Amino acid sequence: MILSKFRTEEGESSTMKKYFNFLDGFRGVLCIWIVLFHFTTRYKELYGYSFGYDFGHGGGYGVMLFFTISGFLTMFTASKIHQGAFYWLKRKFSRIYPQYALSVILIFIALSIWHLPGRNVTLTKVITDLFLFPAYFFPKIEGAHWYVITLLYFYIFFLCIARFKLHTKLWFYILCSIIFIVFYILPEILNIDNTFIKAVRILCDSCFHLGLFLGMLLYMSIYDKNKIYDILFFILLLVLAWREQSLLLSSLYLILNLLFRANDCKIVNYVLGNKLMRRLGGVSYSWYLIHQNIGYLFISNALQEWKWEGKTLVPIFAVLFTLILAFLFEALYNFLRELLVKRSCIQ
Repeated sequence: MILSKFRTEEGESSTMKKYFNFLDGFRGVLCIWIVLFHFTTRYKELYGYSFGYDFGHGGGYGVMLFFTISGFLTMFTASKIHQGAFYWLKRKFSRIYPQYALSVILIFIALSIWHLPGRNVTLTKVITDLFLFPAYFFPKIEGAHWYVITLLYFYIFFLCIARFKLHTKLWFYILCSIIFIVFYILPEILNIDNTFIKAVRILCDSCFHLGLFLGMLLYMSIYDKNKIYDILFFILLLVLAWREQSLLLSSLYLILNLLFRANDCKIVNYVLGNKLMRRLGGVSYSWYLIHQNIGYLFISNALQEWKWEGKTLVPIFAVLFTLILAFLFEALYNFLRELLVKRSCIQ
């Protein structure tokens, strides 16, 4: 039986802060990794310029771990669904969509004023982004935004499975594990490629990413006494290590597992739960939303205009620049939100 104390706390945010002090700091570290990946490895892939170093796997592994955290926390708040499915879904969307929509509009304006090679922006893209058209079929203004759309689709999908309480059934996790191994992981290892497997992968990536499932499974392995959940979790980690031919991703999952289990550890809270790391994690969503194309604009400009020899430091300056913009973006969003709330209260 899942621990009841996690179902009786008042307030989603306060509960998470109380039990998961490390979470914001961990998110902050992941966001730094993702941003550095985009400004080095991904920039080289797109524009052919190498800074002499890269942060490989930051995009794939970092986002996957973000998904896992989201899957875990979705399970954590699943008990709120009994208060009303629409209310639960509305709360989830209200925490993510408004900031996302504002970022789409601001990035559209920025790219319309300052041209970025390979990033043609149109009003059609803005509309498909705002209406959450699937990223697989409709290229996004900001490439990193596919994460947000997948997460919002997942909330709808989760609501459907929660309606029949599948998220608490062991057979559901066994079935999903088999599906992910057979159709999602093994085909990459064995170089199997056909239309049906592609369709399954697109479906999974669109609303039920492997990272999200691992988050749900991690939750059950921690808060349910049935050890089969632990076995399933570690089988998936072994298969992932086989696919990646590396222990890095699986090791990161083991670290995340330990962090959730040892949340009261003073060292963990000191390193990841201090004010600086919590603030960094608090702005990580805003940073993720606006960093990529704005950062590419900064880097492209810097490479053309800077005359000094320290161009290898350009990605670091881009990180700092986009982080400052993230704080400003967050301040703008909070201002607009408060303004709308005041107007609605007056009416």
